[in-house]
Formats: sequence, C-alpha cells, structure tokens
Amino acid sequence: MPKVTITEKGEVPLPAAVRKRHHLEPGARVVLTERDNDIVLSPDPHQAIDRAYGMLRGPGSATKFLLEQRDKDLKKEDDKIRLFRRS
Repeated sequence: MPKVTITEKGEVPLPAAVRKRHHLEPGARVVLTERDNDIVLSPDPHQAIDRAYGMLRGPGSATKFLLEQRDKDLKKEDDKIRLFRRS
C-alpha cells in the first residue's frame, strides 16, 4: 500500500501507478468520503459522464441533418403528386 505525504497546501499526491490504474489524468475530480477512521478517495462518477457527453456527436447537427432530410422527402412527395396530377 503506497504512503504519501500531505503537502503544506493540503494536497495529497497520488502515485503514478494508482493514477494509471484508475485512469486519472491531471484535472480529474475525485470524491472524498469519510468512513469511520478512514478517508477514501474515489473517481468522480459524474466526471466520466461529463467526458462522455458529445462523444457520439458527428460533424454538424443531427437536427439540421434531419430537417434537411425532411425537406428532401417533402420535395419527392410533391414531385410524385405533380406527376400523378398530370396523368
């Protein structure tokens, strides 16, 4: 079990192996919990959600894409109606 020393600023350095094992990068948030006489640091589960936000987003807006598709579909339907009325 690694031992660390609290700095004068009250910071607790985490060993590189621990940061790597828990995927903690600079700026990562952790949750501090007190349990009886223990102090427990855990990765902040909300930060994972925050990092994942928007990761599936592709180029451009999905709303814009859908509206453009809708306009194309409406134009096709209008063209079909015009052809039907001519015959």
